[in-house]
Amino acid sequence: MPKIAPEPIRDPSADHLLTPENCVLVLIDYQPEQYRTVTSSSREEIDLNVIALCKLAKAYDVPVIVSTVAVDMGVNEGTAKAIMDELPGVTEIDRTGVNAWEDEEFRKAILAS
Repeated sequence: MPKIAPEPIRDPSADHLLTPENCVLVLIDYQPEQYRTVTSSSREEIDLNVIALCKLAKAYDVPVIVSTVAVDMGVNEGTAKAIMDELPGVTEIDRTGVNAWEDEEFRKAILAS
């Protein structure tokens, strides 16, 4: 039987599939101090993979949130420059605690996206 009626368009904000309207790319602690604890990949590999993610997020208009830990306290450096260079206009949300979800500003940014 031939189809003559178009398929209904799903609501992108309520769809069960990921869409730019119902998801966010969150980058947590891509800082030089954190890289030192990773032994399964090089810093260059990590950066290249995250840069690819950032490019895809930009291409599909997926919001991006970047969070760091202890930068304002002077303990750590910010997010790797190569990553931030791919995210013009995105600002880092710095935390004082390790668990990002426990940071109010971070949580609000996620819920607002």
